[in-house]
Formats: sequence, C-alpha cells, structure tokens
Amino acid sequence: MLFAIELWYLSVGLVKGATRLVLLISLTLTSFFTPAKCAFPDGKESWDGGHVCFVCYVMQRVEHDRSLNAAEAKFAKVAQQYSLAMGGCDTPSKTDASNKHSN
Repeated sequence: MLFAIELWYLSVGLVKGATRLVLLISLTLTSFFTPAKCAFPDGKESWDGGHVCFVCYVMQRVEHDRSLNAAEAKFAKVAQQYSLAMGGCDTPSKTDASNKHSN
C-alpha cells in the first residue's frame, strides 16, 4: 500500500514540477516583452531575478544618460559664453573654412 502511495506522489510531483517549469518559462518570457512591468503575480516577484537585474540596469543607464546630457548642455552653454566673451562668433564662417584649406 505504501508503495502505491509513493508512486502516486511521484506522478503528482512530476506533473507539479513540469507545470511549475512551464509557468516559470512563460512568465519569464512575457516579463521581458514589457520590461517596465513584472509579469509575475504578486508575492512571486522574487522568482524573476533576471527581470529585476534588467530593470535595475535600465534604470541606472537612464540616470547616467540624463547626467551625461546635463553635463553636455552645461559644457555647451559655458563654451558659448566663452566664445561670446572672447568676441568670436559661435559658428565659424565659410570663408574661414576655405582659408584654412587654401593654406
């Protein structure tokens, strides 16, 4: 009798394991189609370590790009102020470019 019960639990365990594996793969794949939203149900977000790493990387990259854009804008503003203070124009004229090539 115990052997029959163990065989029954073995079949249930295999089905449950296969079901969980299919569910995990499908949720992981659908999670990467919408990176801003975790596709895992509430309380199961910890199953999705790859999605968490991906979202953290994207958030860090966006923050880095914003700081780079701000630094570039600040540099352009300072360069323009310096150019105006030195009495130059902010764009070289076409005659200056042609004189450089003729020398």
